[in-house]
Amino acid sequence: MAREKLAVGLRLLPGQGPFELTVLPAVLSIFVAVSVMSAALLPRDVERRLARIVGGPRWWCRLVRGVASAPAALGDGARTALRLVFVERRPGLLGAIF
Repeated sequence: MAREKLAVGLRLLPGQGPFELTVLPAVLSIFVAVSVMSAALLPRDVERRLARIVGGPRWWCRLVRGVASAPAALGDGARTALRLVFVERRPGLLGAIF
């Protein structure tokens, strides 16, 4: 869907629509998809590494530990999705990823 919106917004496909409803959502969705899939490159112990590095006030340590759990969860999810599609040969799930 992002490709079609981008193509309409750039006038590669026939159609009309304002920039805010064609190109902008397409670019944002591509950015989000790339960000989530790049989370697979994070090390599995990123949460532990970030917790070890942080020093300072207690509130800061709690904040960093809470924020560090998000990339770890995203990385696990991305690795699981990639494993299902490419290792277990279930290409039907490829549409759910993208």
